[in-house]
Amino acid sequence: MCKIVETFVIGGLLCCAIHDLRKNEIPVIYFIGIGVVVVLGMFCVDPANVGERICGILIGLCCLLISKWTGQAVGYGDSLLILILGAHLGGVRLLEVLFVATFSAGLFALFCLWKRKWKRTATIAFVPFLTLAYMGVMFI
Repeated sequence: MCKIVETFVIGGLLCCAIHDLRKNEIPVIYFIGIGVVVVLGMFCVDPANVGERICGILIGLCCLLISKWTGQAVGYGDSLLILILGAHLGGVRLLEVLFVATFSAGLFALFCLWKRKWKRTATIAFVPFLTLAYMGVMFI
């Protein structure tokens, strides 16, 4: 049952990543869809995992506050996905995903700056890196 939830979450994240790359925004319906799958998926996990999930949710809420305080340097869509993933993965696994995603995005940005394709003020879509990091952490 949990593999089904992971498959739907990956599908939703892929849809979000594609939309984020094309339009630099994520439709609300994607958040609702992934959120419903995560909430339904909570029933297939043991209740001992509740504390870990709360930690993941708190990390997501911190990301939302950072989005608010920085004027969306980290977008609200990214932060909402982090919040949903925190409820799904828990705190430790979410931090693993965030580390891999941030490190990958940083390497990509450095490469683009090095090749002089971007200026220092350029922005990147973070959801594709979040999606790849989620898949990497879940399968490794």
